Parts: sequence; C-alpha cells; structure tokens
Amino acid sequence: INQPLSTQVRLEVSYPPEVTISHASSGYKEGDTATLSCHASANPALLTFRWYRGGQLVSNENSTQLVLENVSRENNLEDITCEVSNDVGSSRKITRLNVHYGPSFLSEPDDVFADPGENVSLHCDVDANPEAKIVWMGQQEQTVFGRGPIFSLEATPKTVGNYLCIAKVDGFQEISGAVGLFLKGPPGVQAEASQWGQTGDTVSMVCHVTSASPRSVTVTWSKYGSKVDLEPGRFEEVEELTAQGLRHSLVIHNAKPEDFGTYNCSVQNAFGSGMVEIVLNKRRLPLLLIIAGAGLGIVLVLAFAVGAVLYGKKSTAKQRAAKGNGGLPEKTVTLQLGDQSSNGNDSDLKVELENRTGSSLSNCKEPVELDGWDKDAISTGGSGGPIMGGTARQLPPIVSSPNNAPTPPSYHLTTSSPSYLYTEGYSRMSLKQNGHVMSNGG
Repeated sequence: INQPLSTQVRLEVSYPPEVTISHASSGYKEGDTATLSCHASANPALLTFRWYRGGQLVSNENSTQLVLENVSRENNLEDITCEVSNDVGSSRKITRLNVHYGPSFLSEPDDVFADPGENVSLHCDVDANPEAKIVWMGQQEQTVFGRGPIFSLEATPKTVGNYLCIAKVDGFQEISGAVGLFLKGPPGVQAEASQWGQTGDTVSMVCHVTSASPRSVTVTWSKYGSKVDLEPGRFEEVEELTAQGLRHSLVIHNAKPEDFGTYNCSVQNAFGSGMVEIVLNKRRLPLLLIIAGAGLGIVLVLAFAVGAVLYGKKSTAKQRAAKGNGGLPEKTVTLQLGDQSSNGNDSDLKVELENRTGSSLSNCKEPVELDGWDKDAISTGGSGGPIMGGTARQLPPIVSSPNNAPTPPSYHLTTSSPSYLYTEGYSRMSLKQNGHVMSNGG
C-alpha cells in the first residue's frame, strides 16, 4: 500500500493541415516551365491536395506538385493556390508567379504638335518585368536627351523633329520607337527640281516632308495634273523617317518613255498642304563613253588588219626561202667509222643518211668539209666520187667496245643544198686524222 502508483497516458490531438508552397522565388523567364510543390503537416495525416489558378480549380488530381509549361507575361502575378484537407478540416496557401519578359509598347508612340515656345511632354509607355530602362535619343544622333518614360522639352524650331524612345531589359532584346515633336502648321515639302533616269531601269523620284508628323500627312503624286495610277509591280511608294521628318519616294520599275515628264509631289495634314514640282528627265549615255566605245572599235579593226598583213608577209618569205634552196630542206648525213682492230685492219666506213623530210639526196656541186679531219687527206678510189655539199662534225664516243677500245667517232654531215654519196661501185675512201690514214677496207 505504501508503494506509489504510476500510469502513462498518450494524448493525440487532431488538427487541420498547415500548408506551405515552394517554387523558384527568383521567378521564371517567359517560355520556361514552372514547377510548384505543396507541403502540409496535419493529423490525421491522410490528406487530399487540390490546385487553383486565379480561383479556378486546375484539376481533381490529388498531387503535391503543379507543373505549368511555357509560362508567359500573361501569367505574371497570377495567384496559385494549394488546398489541403483531412478529416478535421482544410487549409489553403496562396503564392504568386513571377514571370520575367522583355519590353513591349503598351501603346504606339504618338507625335506631339505644339505652338512655338510651348512646353510639351513626350511619352514612352512600355511594359516589362523587371522594369525597363528608358532613354531618349535623337533620330540620327547618339546623344542622350532624357531618361524615363516621360521626356519634357520646349517646342522651338531647333527642337522639332523625331526622337527615339529606347527601352532595355537585361537578358532581352531592346525596343525603340519614334516620337515626333512638330510645330503646328502646314507641312514643308522640298525636292530637287530635276531628277534623272533611263529607259528600262528602275527610276526613283524623291521629295522630303519637313515640319510635319510623318504619321499625320498624306502624300499624293500626280503627272500633268492627273493622279498617278500606281500600277502594281511597276510603281512603288517608299517612306523613310529622317531627323527632319519624312523622305518619300516614288519608284518606277522598268521605266518606259512615257514615264518621263513633269510630276507634282503634294503633301497634306490637318493644318494645310504643300507641293513641289519635279521634272523626271531621260538620261543619255555620256559623250565621253560613246567616243571611248567608238575608239576601241577602231583600234580592234586596225589590230586585226595589221596582223593579217604581217601574217601574209611571213608566209611569202617562207615560200621565197624554199625556192632559193631548190625546194629541198636541210638534210643531215651521218658518217660512222667502224671499230679498228688491234691487228691494223682497215675500218669500215658506214654512211647513214637521216632524211628529215623523207626526200632523197641528189647531186651536189660543192665539196664536203669534215671538221676535225684533214680535208686534203680525203681520197677516192674506184668509180665513185667524194661526199659533196655539206659539213661533217666529229662527235665524241659514247660507249666502249668489249676489249675496252673506244668506239670510233661518228660524223654528221649537214647539207642545205643538193648533195650525193658515193655510189655502190666506189671501193675505197681514205680519211686521215692526226697523221693516220684510215680506210673503209675497199
């Protein structure tokens, strides 16, 4: 009885879910996939999950995650809700999407008209996340005139013109738009009085619109008082913004003779109108180019004529040379001495005739000179006669005989006039070189 009594009691408390949502807190770039996760602590732990976008149930799926593909700027700041339920009750947690996207104009930049000396404001309404950085610059200058979505200035003849509103966001492409400041009044029109083109070419006539908003003017082209019919494919109007206003061109493709003449460029706005006259002239080939072309043609004709004359003279000279040689070309006679044996036998004299034209040799009247030989030592025997009509040249030996004796030299006889060789009946011809007499063994 004196011992204390103890017991354990387990207390279990039931409560509804406590909900949290996790996702990329830094945000998502436009086009990315956003993934959100829902976490809950509750008792009992048997839980049911539901997701809502903008108060609308996404699906009945019991999932702890919500996947959103290809998020856009329309999803920026959108409310995402996760609802978790158990037997005790339900709880919700709301988060907001942060989608990053590049700049875009909420409204197109609008021109401003003012009286001289009036203070005006130019507006550049841009949507971007994060907020865009905006600068104001001249249309054709790199000078920064102002920063921010509003640019204030005084309207004077020096400040009128087009300004560029440039919006930038890191990681995205910048955008720009032109905003014009103009003095109230009719447009100014300027153009060169004479403009030029050529038949068959693409011809352009240009007039410049000043002191007026390009978006508030109407340009009309007329010829001899009648409005130009802008035939598709042949006529085209081209506009280009400038620092002073607008450059307007009328382009004519494949110009015809009837396209040339006097035109009017008329410009009108809410305050009045302006007009300028343009004469489209037909351009002719420059006189210098015509003279140069004619001169080149004459030079080519003369060069051809001189070439023909020179060719004729050369052919005539060749024909005369051929007649002077009796019609026979140059021929070469080769004389070769046979091997000399050690017993002193006479060498055979071989005569070879190389006919370079295929014709035979005929009788000649002049004696042969044998280079390296004593021509007085040349004798004849039998019924034949000496070699006539040419020059014999001694050639060095090329190969050696088997017994190491040098191969006898060869002799080339060149003739440019009719010549003949010894006849078959000729039995002996002696040649003497360096005091030694050699024969053909006849």
